[in-house]
Amino acid sequence: MTTTQPTPAALLRAAADRIDRCGLFQGEYWPIAPGEAPGPYVEGDPCCAHGALAVAAGWDYAPQADTALDTYWELVTATDALATCIQDRAGEPVSVAGWNDHPDRTAAEVTAALRAAARALDPDEPDPPPTVHLSPGLGGPSAKSFHQAGPASSTHQHDTREETRHV
Repeated sequence: MTTTQPTPAALLRAAADRIDRCGLFQGEYWPIAPGEAPGPYVEGDPCCAHGALAVAAGWDYAPQADTALDTYWELVTATDALATCIQDRAGEPVSVAGWNDHPDRTAAEVTAALRAAARALDPDEPDPPPTVHLSPGLGGPSAKSFHQAGPASSTHQHDTREETRHV
């Protein structure tokens, strides 16, 4: 039985998807308890760009991720492509970790750079559509989709474009 290794472009896309789903982390690969040594990734925790790449490649324990990011060909290639993409945008040499950890850096910027690096490596593979996360409960978006027409019922949320008539 032959196991196919993910390509560097696939790792970059998977890392972007993970940050879309779980959020961006700064300062470490993923959260660690105060005073604890870096340990395993906990599914659902946010990641930095390097952490998301390592998890995408199956290296979900921080000490092993350190080694893998420097020695595993697919991760080295993915990281180099990401660094090149970031440097092209910045116009000057920057490290992936330093760029990721900048206080003003957003998850959207990181995922855009990961996807741009994936496209640079594999322009024929399309990016997946962006993931939309809806907030449950009060304050979340209307349950009425944009294409539904007609007045809201008494058991249905009102669209912000609808007027509520008082009787």
